[in-house]
Amino acid sequence: MDEGRVLASAMIVAITVLLAQGYAHQILLIWRSGRTGAVSLRMSQLILLMDISTIVFAFAMGLRLGWPLLLLAVVSGSTKLAILWLFRWERRSTGGGKSRSAG
Repeated sequence: MDEGRVLASAMIVAITVLLAQGYAHQILLIWRSGRTGAVSLRMSQLILLMDISTIVFAFAMGLRLGWPLLLLAVVSGSTKLAILWLFRWERRSTGGGKSRSAG
């Protein structure tokens, strides 16, 4: 394995960690406030579709070469699924309403 591929893999893993931290913070803010605020439902859906296509692409590359992309797409997709669930939770549950009225 050449140095360029190792560097690219390391960069994707580092980006994945930063992305996970940012999305986790966003999920916690939505959960605590009970509001999705300026988070866009349509954008979250489009990013989830992009993550699904990246997962398919990573499998087409093969796991030996595509594992960094697979890691990135699975982390991003799972956090987007959580955010999409929070949109539903905000609209339908009393938990979202309680958080809204408390803030």
